[in-house]
Amino acid sequence: CSTKLCSEAGIDKDRHTFYAQNIRYVGGFYGNCSEEAMIRELQQGPIEVSIYSDFNEFNNYKGGLFDYDYTHPQHSDHIVVLVGYGYDELRNPITGEKITQPFWKIKNSFGREWGENGFMRLIRGKNLLNIESEAEVADPYIIPGLYWPDVSKLKKKERSIITAVILLSVLTFVLLMSTVILGVYACRQIKTKTGYKSVVSSDGTYQAGQFESN
Repeated sequence: CSTKLCSEAGIDKDRHTFYAQNIRYVGGFYGNCSEEAMIRELQQGPIEVSIYSDFNEFNNYKGGLFDYDYTHPQHSDHIVVLVGYGYDELRNPITGEKITQPFWKIKNSFGREWGENGFMRLIRGKNLLNIESEAEVADPYIIPGLYWPDVSKLKKKERSIITAVILLSVLTFVLLMSTVILGVYACRQIKTKTGYKSVVSSDGTYQAGQFESN
């Protein structure tokens, strides 16, 4: 195929299929991932991270800032999308002192019923669930004219809409002026040489500005 908009068998793919190129490790190479490098990559968009997830606390997460202490190192077994980061204001339950806690925000593949509408916020800076150990990023591959609108067509459509609005405004003005002119003409035709034409109603005749009973 001339573009990547097809399978290996040469069959056209759906236009909603997205592509990526230049897949690489965050930090430049495997093992060099860090919190700072991940934040830099997030400025360009979401990134992929590998985490440890095979335990009940993770699978049953309902919401809130997630933290977990495990005694032995665990291997990553699940991939999620890291979509953002931030800070949460907590309060020490003993001293009452406010604590600013940095966190990551990930999107899982378990559906909207899991976590916070399909998302999780977890402690940042302690490599929780191995999240800061291995992350990957890819540059999007954009096929010209496939996803983004044609600017020239948009401008042409915009000019057509403006022209239609102007013509409609002119037509409305002409109709309005025609109505006014016809109204003035009709009023002038009521007056005759001897006075005013009679306008008969159910209870009398209106003539020369006065009512006369029948």
